Amino acid sequence: MDNAGQHQRLEYIDIAKGIGIICVILGHMDNDSIKQFVFSFHMPLFFMISGFFLSTKGKPRELLRKRVRALLPPYLLTSIALIAMSCLKNFIQILRGKKELFDLVYDACKWIYAALYGAGTNFTDPFRIISIGAIWFLLASIVSNYLVAKALQTKYPAIFIIVTAIIGYGTSKIVWLPWSIQAGMTASVFVYMGTLLKKNKHIFQKKTSVTFAGACVLWIIEVMNDWPCLAIVKNQYPNGIFDFIGGGAGAVCVIMIVKALYDHFNAPLITRVLSWMGRNSMVILCAHLFELNMFPWDDMFCFWGIKKHVFVLILICKVLWSVGLAVFIEKIKMKHIKKENKCQV
Repeated sequence: MDNAGQHQRLEYIDIAKGIGIICVILGHMDNDSIKQFVFSFHMPLFFMISGFFLSTKGKPRELLRKRVRALLPPYLLTSIALIAMSCLKNFIQILRGKKELFDLVYDACKWIYAALYGAGTNFTDPFRIISIGAIWFLLASIVSNYLVAKALQTKYPAIFIIVTAIIGYGTSKIVWLPWSIQAGMTASVFVYMGTLLKKNKHIFQKKTSVTFAGACVLWIIEVMNDWPCLAIVKNQYPNGIFDFIGGGAGAVCVIMIVKALYDHFNAPLITRVLSWMGRNSMVILCAHLFELNMFPWDDMFCFWGIKKHVFVLILICKVLWSVGLAVFIEKIKMKHIKKENKCQV
């Protein structure tokens, strides 16, 4: 979800990312049918797009530095915001006599531990690991992009990536390492697919009905057989190697559908909104994690006595909150950039 600003933007790719980030929010709403569908392609989509724009210039170490500078600050800031909000919520509960100081300290330590470990989901074996949530993607992106850059400098990059993914998958069944390293190792397969897609991007420019039909068939098979879901976050691939094939096919289908609609239909407002969401998907992800942990939407709607269409209303609230906070953050960032430019002049 990191934005490759140094590359020429492709609006249909931004739109695909915009759809992808909506699917991320949908996938966190605990509806099994929706989850089975969106998990079949949404994370492969983001990793493949990062591979599509992966720069092959310079050394892998330089790319690693760039990725750390771009992705680590939002990870840390979001983590700090979660810790601060947890403390504030507990402090309010203490004032109301419902909690004690111990609860505040315990929850703060829990969030700090989660942020330092950087896991996207909870683990109990061989020891307890507490999830930091959706921003695991930022850490896994750093790892996967570096590994693919390293692979591209070898004689047989595909073999390098396959071996890396096998090691990442195998070791994750023994112990889950910090900073989502093993998720990044398996996700490197999708990033590498993205680099191959870039070399063959003509499939988005020409009439490739056979390619699209084949990808759709693979994607449909993936969706129908994907339970438990494909979950890069915890190296869960229930269908083995086919999850990589089907997940990649699903991502390609989404991009091809978006490109066809972009070329043949004129919907300026939808295009602008989804394109903006795609360009700012990383900020929206961080904002979404914040609301995911801090706003009990179900309880709020129950309190207001709203029972009809609750799922849709919650989705709208989640999207509006995440997008609204992202707009606010972007405005602050732009003001800061303008202020710096004035100081330099």
